[in-house]
Amino acid sequence: MTREKQHISSSLSKQGVLVESHTHGPGFQTAPHSHPHHSLLYIVAGQGRCRIGKESFDLAPNTAVILKANQPHQMIDAPNKAMTVFVVYFSRPVANNNAIILSPLLKSPEPVLTPPHKAQRLRRTLRRILHEQDRKPPQFAKAMRQCLSAILLELYRITVGANHRIPAAVHRNSANRTTEVLESIAEHFYEPQSLAE
Repeated sequence: MTREKQHISSSLSKQGVLVESHTHGPGFQTAPHSHPHHSLLYIVAGQGRCRIGKESFDLAPNTAVILKANQPHQMIDAPNKAMTVFVVYFSRPVANNNAIILSPLLKSPEPVLTPPHKAQRLRRTLRRILHEQDRKPPQFAKAMRQCLSAILLELYRITVGANHRIPAAVHRNSANRTTEVLESIAEHFYEPQSLAE
């Protein structure tokens, strides 16, 4: 077992979740490999491709990929667009605790593109996991597992929502209005607001 795999296995046996952040170089690619644990890859910046088995998928910022334990994959950065990736490894007991929401996500290796307003929340939760892991406050392992559950639930809702689309005419107008409201809230979050606005 390699030193990296020993580190991952040791950390997972203690807390059930381990997060790492990787920044690749231009044109970087991993060798085809697998991990003995389930993992979540979240692209923060850059572009590239992910080969999962015989399929290949484009990756862009705010794209999430969920990999089963021992699933062969390869990450390939686009030329001059090096990726920054959060990798969250999680143990079988943690996967079992999230089985209902994880099962549909594992059925297809296809990445999940998160909408901007949800991507911001996912990034914040990923940073929270990293903070808990680094600082180790009381009950940090439980907090890390809860954060991962929240991320998986959000990805599940995005995936299930994609399968239950609203008609295009309604969706287009609703989506524009929703985007406007979210942008306004993001710009003025510190100001008191009412539902009438």
